[in-house]
Amino acid sequence: MVEQTKNNHRSKRIASLLREKAAEFFRTAAKPYPLITVTRVNISSDQQYAEIMVTVYPETEETTTVEFLQRKRGELNDHLKKHTRLGSIPFMKIAVDQQEKKRQRIDHLTKNL
Repeated sequence: MVEQTKNNHRSKRIASLLREKAAEFFRTAAKPYPLITVTRVNISSDQQYAEIMVTVYPETEETTTVEFLQRKRGELNDHLKKHTRLGSIPFMKIAVDQQEKKRQRIDHLTKNL
C-alpha cells in the first residue's frame, strides 16, 4: 500500500511538471496565435505514457493546432530532457480536453439563466 501511494505521489509530481514544461514549450512553438492552454496531464500508472490535454482558442483552430503539436512531440521531448531531471520521458499524446470544453459550456449556460 505504501508503494502504491508513493507511485501515485510521483505520478502527480511528474504530471504537474509535464503540464508546466509542455505549456512553456507550446508557448514558444506556437507563437501567440492560437492560444493554447494545457489544462491537465493524465499519466499512466507505470509513468510510460502521458496524455497532454489542451484547449485551443479560437476553437476553429483546434484540429490544425493539435496536429501541429503532435508533429512537435520530438521537439517537446528534447525540451523536457533539457529542462527537467526526468530519467525517462513518457510517450506523449496530445488531445483536446473535451471535459474542459463541456465545463466551459455549462458555465456559459448557467451565467445566461
